[in-house]
Amino acid sequence: MTTLRRALMLLLVAASAAAWAQPSAGDGPRVAVVVDAGDRPAVARAEAVVAAARGLDVALRAPRTATEQLEVTHVLAVAGYDTVVCVGLDRRIAVDPVARRFPGVRFIAADQATLAAAVRAATGSGRRSARG
Repeated sequence: MTTLRRALMLLLVAASAAAWAQPSAGDGPRVAVVVDAGDRPAVARAEAVVAAARGLDVALRAPRTATEQLEVTHVLAVAGYDTVVCVGLDRRIAVDPVARRFPGVRFIAADQATLAAAVRAATGSGRRSARG
């Protein structure tokens, strides 16, 4: 993919994400799970966790390279996600620059063992189920 095509694709994704990112009052937290696509077991685990979070606003992204990781985390921050759960990302490249630019977005590092708990904590689903 040429640099121009990649830039246009990123611009298109950012514009469409921003258009859909208008939360209404009373909406729950918007959470994204970003997992390194090269770790197939982690991707499978993330798919299962996101599927189990049905009814909640949880998105899954699986970028292949560190550059794509940065693009994805940046687009999610621009789109207004509250929390990004990161599995296997290069924090120095894909998380730290975005966290500095968007201090309102919470980034949580997780692995396969802690992913479900991180998503529950980010969505508040543990509190919701405890109330009944």
